[in-house]
Amino acid sequence: MSLDRIARAVGRAVATWPAPYLVTLTHRTGPGRWAECAPCESAASLQTAWNRLRLILSRRYGRRAYIRVREWTERGVAHYHLIVSGAVDADWLSTAWYQATRGESHVVDARPIRRDRGTRYRIAEYVGKYLTTGIAGATAQSGKPVSICNI
Repeated sequence: MSLDRIARAVGRAVATWPAPYLVTLTHRTGPGRWAECAPCESAASLQTAWNRLRLILSRRYGRRAYIRVREWTERGVAHYHLIVSGAVDADWLSTAWYQATRGESHVVDARPIRRDRGTRYRIAEYVGKYLTTGIAGATAQSGKPVSICNI
């Protein structure tokens, strides 16, 4: 997937989706958690939790379009940045993410995206930053760093 295609998709999503939200989903880290795991283990666990969350989201909100970008922390722990079509309740989402991660995390940041042109540019730039680090960090074990699809 080319950077140009993704930049255009991000711009269209922010401009046309109903009440788009920018969401960050992370795993809690610490001794015995993800502090010392291999990146591919972190990515696999995050993907499993994401699959559970998609099911929970679809039951509450129905079908939603999203753009998802995986990023790696300096410690090698994977997390997601998403643009989601339609409003989401941040408190409810945090609880749902806690359930999806089986108690590993309840950390979620969810913010509405303004529709002005400057904001669309900043969001595309923001997602692009994570996209380029995600592509650079992608391996056969860790899977694809970017998804543009429906929940």
